[in-house]
Amino acid sequence: MLYLSVALAAAVLFLIFARISRLERASMLIIGSSLLLGLAGYVAQGQPSLPQSLVVTSASNENQQIEAAFEAAKAKIAVDPQNAGHWTTLANALMARNRVLVPAADFAYQKALKINPDALDSAYFYGLALAESGRGDEAKAQWVRLAAQIPENEPRRKELLAAMFSTGIIREQDVSSTIQAQKR
Repeated sequence: MLYLSVALAAAVLFLIFARISRLERASMLIIGSSLLLGLAGYVAQGQPSLPQSLVVTSASNENQQIEAAFEAAKAKIAVDPQNAGHWTTLANALMARNRVLVPAADFAYQKALKINPDALDSAYFYGLALAESGRGDEAKAQWVRLAAQIPENEPRRKELLAAMFSTGIIREQDVSSTIQAQKR
């Protein structure tokens, strides 16, 4: 029953991510693969008698999907270098590949935000990358700016804010005080 609960939680998390990010198929494959790899790891830890080949195969498949997303993003940037979404996809692939915000991923996120400063997904994933790389103060600054700029009528506002608040890096009062300061 516990495995079913974990699988259901992973499915819900994937659906939330899919709805929040509205990324292309290759990026969603990366996220889905990461969740599946996490589930495989959970299962492996819960059942030590499970063959290690299952875990190794899952990791190999994940690496192939990450590389495919990385190559697809590079190809799309070559065709359309002014598309912020392509740069964000490249940065996300680099994050998935390296598990930390390497300079190339940092550059790609910043390039996406330079092309389209209002791109909610670029700003959100850049903050997430900063947070995952142990750069909490920078992630907080990024997300507070993002939260303050999300229009009230943006359909994804509630979901984006909930996702950011769930990390514990920013709180509602951080956003409220920033919005109040901007109004002055």
